[in-house]
Amino acid sequence: MFNLFKKGNFAKVFFHDIKNKLLTIKVNLYLILHKPLPEEKKQDLLQKVYLTAEQTIDMVQDFLDFEKYKSSKFLKHESFDLGELLEEIIDELDLDAQKNSVKILYVKPKERLPIKANREWLKKALLNIIHNSIKYNKENGRVFINVHPEKRGYLLVIKDTGIGISRDHKEKIFKKYFSSDNKNGTGIGLNMAKVVIESHGGTIVFDSEENKGSVFYIYLPKISRKIKRKYLALALGSAVIAGTFIFDYYYCLIPQKMQYEYSGDVQIIKLENGIVARAKTDDKFKILAYRNLFNTKTKTIFKIFNADMTISSNHQPLKVITPKTEFKNLGTEFETVGDSTSTAVSVYKGSIGNKNIKVEKNQGLLVKNKPVKVPLPTPVDNLHSIDRKEEIEIRWSSDYNRFKLVASMDKNFKKAPVLEFKTSQKRYIFKTLNDGIWYINVHSENENLYSLPKTIKILSLINYYKGLKSYKNNDIDNALSYLYASVATVNKADFRPYWLLAKILFNIDGKRAFSLAKEAYEISKNEKTASLYAKLLYKNKEYKKLIETFKNELDTQETNRFLALSYYKLKDYKNAKKYIYKTLEENPHDTKLKSLLKKIQNDPYIKDLL
Repeated sequence: MFNLFKKGNFAKVFFHDIKNKLLTIKVNLYLILHKPLPEEKKQDLLQKVYLTAEQTIDMVQDFLDFEKYKSSKFLKHESFDLGELLEEIIDELDLDAQKNSVKILYVKPKERLPIKANREWLKKALLNIIHNSIKYNKENGRVFINVHPEKRGYLLVIKDTGIGISRDHKEKIFKKYFSSDNKNGTGIGLNMAKVVIESHGGTIVFDSEENKGSVFYIYLPKISRKIKRKYLALALGSAVIAGTFIFDYYYCLIPQKMQYEYSGDVQIIKLENGIVARAKTDDKFKILAYRNLFNTKTKTIFKIFNADMTISSNHQPLKVITPKTEFKNLGTEFETVGDSTSTAVSVYKGSIGNKNIKVEKNQGLLVKNKPVKVPLPTPVDNLHSIDRKEEIEIRWSSDYNRFKLVASMDKNFKKAPVLEFKTSQKRYIFKTLNDGIWYINVHSENENLYSLPKTIKILSLINYYKGLKSYKNNDIDNALSYLYASVATVNKADFRPYWLLAKILFNIDGKRAFSLAKEAYEISKNEKTASLYAKLLYKNKEYKKLIETFKNELDTQETNRFLALSYYKLKDYKNAKKYIYKTLEENPHDTKLKSLLKKIQNDPYIKDLL
């Protein structure tokens, strides 16, 4: 046992801080349990309780780990792979990295990195340092990890793009109970890491620049010196910690991560529990979303002030509050139009519950003075498209006069781009859709209620056709502009944009042309794509690849011609002669092949080979 109550500055500061944090938890819990508070204020206090408890647990754990290491018995020496240990640490910290929007970039060694040390404590030390680089990083930051083998050890470099620390704090970074951010750090972790690394016979050096990041240089010997260890028997604050876990499990204290995607005037909100909502960027609403520590339970509330919002609940519990009413979902997909005067809910899947009313699929809830259940408008009929190359028209028939269209390249309508349009006509013309496969939902509308969607799938090649038109008019700059836009979005739905762009780039950017021609051929193996791909294979001297690709496929004049030329380049004159004859049967005026045939027939050396 170590002496918890040994007098000294460290112990005094440590236990004083623990006491203050527990007092903060107690005061906030008292307010939640005994004072009438608005829901938002209660959620804020619960969040503070959770964060304070998490900081307290971190402090205690760091303290325990540090004291455990200082012992009078030797730690176990074992042989293991340092590279595998680093991969293990990175896997364990993956969730923390995602929560902090940080990416870990680890250059995996090509060979094993054998080391003899205490695996348990070396892992704790390295995990502490890498976790520090994640914790104090910036949003969308990076942590770079490299290992450089030396003659008798390894140099490990851990670099981050984080907040860094000031020059004044550099000297204190490894001192016990020092933290450059007292709100988030215990200050023990790096001190412990330094003690562990140095007791293994290693060295750790730190460098940092404020607002630019930090870097740790760690040298570890391949065979470490013997390490001391001590036994612990300690239980500190178990009741508080257990109580916090139980409270968190039932009430959900951790904010869910929310991701926003924007597409024109439409925004898509994705919650951590799988709920996806879609609304206009100027709509007025608020989302309160929490989960428990184990991510087994969530709590989500949508407050709609003035919005037209489509929500897919992913079978998660969800409450919607509008100025006129509130309701819960029962595993649904629905659309809510709400403002201060009325609420209209259109149920597309599952059902919703409003007081004693259950509203199911193809039914709506209207609330002006009191809630009323009504059928949804009848879906549109005879939905079809007309492709005019540079524009696509959608037509339908209906008894209604107002309609909403939702267009997306995602068949579930949950990923950008998503476009929304309203019209009073029974047709709509698209002139600016990106090239690619689109799914279009058409809803009839009546009193802010929407019918079940009718969906049509279309292929847009608007940019391709504009590029083709420019190409025919010798306007190469515009042609390239349209075709680059087409290839960026078409996602291999059609070969033509790739083929035409490769054709234009043939003498401008051979490398890019080659890649595009290959993609075009993989999308559709036809005479156009085969001819261009074969031509570029030959131009790039990929003779063997050309033969492997085309000798058993697409028996066309162009592919046969390049097969003949490739076989000749590889001095396979027998096959060259065969494909020369096949090509000349269709094009007897090919002077190059005629010349090669004459050479084969008249060259005594080649005759001997044949």
